Amino acid sequence: MAGRSSAGRGRAEAPGTADAGEGVAAIGPAARSPRQAPREDATSARAAARAARFADMMARPGGLDRFMSILRSESLTRAYVSGGREITVLRDITFDLEAGGFLAITGPSGSGKSTLLGLLAGLDRPTRGRVVLDGHDLSTLTEDARARVRTAKVGFVFQSFHLVPTLTARENVQVPLELRGEDGRTRAEELLQRVGLADRGHHYPAQLSGGEQQRVAVARAFAHRPKILFADEPTGNLDAANGANVVALLGELNRELGTTLVLVTHDPDLAARARRVVRLRDGVVVEDAVAAEATR
Repeated sequence: MAGRSSAGRGRAEAPGTADAGEGVAAIGPAARSPRQAPREDATSARAAARAARFADMMARPGGLDRFMSILRSESLTRAYVSGGREITVLRDITFDLEAGGFLAITGPSGSGKSTLLGLLAGLDRPTRGRVVLDGHDLSTLTEDARARVRTAKVGFVFQSFHLVPTLTARENVQVPLELRGEDGRTRAEELLQRVGLADRGHHYPAQLSGGEQQRVAVARAFAHRPKILFADEPTGNLDAANGANVVALLGELNRELGTTLVLVTHDPDLAARARRVVRLRDGVVVEDAVAAEATR
């Protein structure tokens, strides 16, 4: 009985099925019920919105690469043994970051921010889980191989600048390029001009203010055109005004050059400048928020 009823319904819905043209016409737009039309229109509107966002993203620096994950953290866990017991600093951190993205990792002191940054950059090994950086599974690489990946693809900005005191500002910016066997003078001068220090290239770090030293460090980090830049509390030693200027500069270079930026900070105002914020507490992710402009 069930089979006969089903067949009957099929014949009622598509009369004249021997004629392919009539069969198609029976399920075309003219046959939509009043309730179907709004649903289909809404679906079309969502598809159009997605297409518009795709076109907008393709027009930005990085194009299609923006949709590809340059950084992936999979169930990342880091534990230490202290006093005969295991202390878990990070637990099951999982997320993807697209090429050209701007991610802020934030949270209170002791939440695991800097530990996570070190794992993501390949400076440390996780207890469990893995990090994939631009297609390289860091957990499978030797220390030397991880160092080669960092040299080729990664830039760093630290809280305490780490400038070489016996080198001028320009020479400090040249260091990453000279380590690759390149003459970096022209590139260094271009970057110092970009960070507003074109007339300070011949000064030594001791002759520069804290804000100027950090801008030199930013220029150095971008010297070898890294695919991704990690910044660990880059404004921690700066006053509010200089800190805001440095973060604004990082954001501008992220947009202009398409360099993926991962920023660790405890300052919510600075984190708000990022297009995505991952918030940690006690070693776990408690929030993963994408800013509205990131999807426009």
